[in-house]
Amino acid sequence: MTLRRRLLLTSMATLVVGLGALLVLGNVLLAQRVRAETSSVLRANADSQVSALRVTADGVRVRETANDARLDNRGWVLDGRKLIEQPPDASPALDALAVRLGRAGRETEIDGPDDTRLRVEPIRAGDGDRAVGAVVVVSSTESLEHLQKAVLLGSVVIAALVLLAGGLAIRSAVNGALRPVAHMTETAQDWSAHDL
Repeated sequence: MTLRRRLLLTSMATLVVGLGALLVLGNVLLAQRVRAETSSVLRANADSQVSALRVTADGVRVRETANDARLDNRGWVLDGRKLIEQPPDASPALDALAVRLGRAGRETEIDGPDDTRLRVEPIRAGDGDRAVGAVVVVSSTESLEHLQKAVLLGSVVIAALVLLAGGLAIRSAVNGALRPVAHMTETAQDWSAHDL
């Protein structure tokens, strides 16, 4: 393998590794940020749901508020294991998962069906230790997942263009750097052939 080819391959490999690392790191950081934003929205929705509840010795009751219709579309409310409120238009798979998670009563956050994410917030009694029910809220992640796919596709296209431009620039630089060496080699061969 010639020196020129080794230099080109080494330079291109370095460029590919660097661009690949940037591509992966950027998309991993974006995915983490999207998950953090979704979690923040879910926490706020769960807090809104819990604040609209009245916890008594008889159980959990939903207070009628100005935002009641909006709250009804966002989540499920369970009094112990009994479902007392749920969104009217939830899919059966989402409804079954939300009720199962709510009955478990543990604070958790998971991905659900149909590009959704769910959060369970236990409802605590007055002493704060005992969970007497749970609120389960849902948020659609469809638009954020479309954004992530678009960013991934865009970053792959940009990386390919940078790789192409970088390859041409590296080739030009290596050729320019080795041109004097090639000229000296030709001159030395000419001298050795004609100048005894």
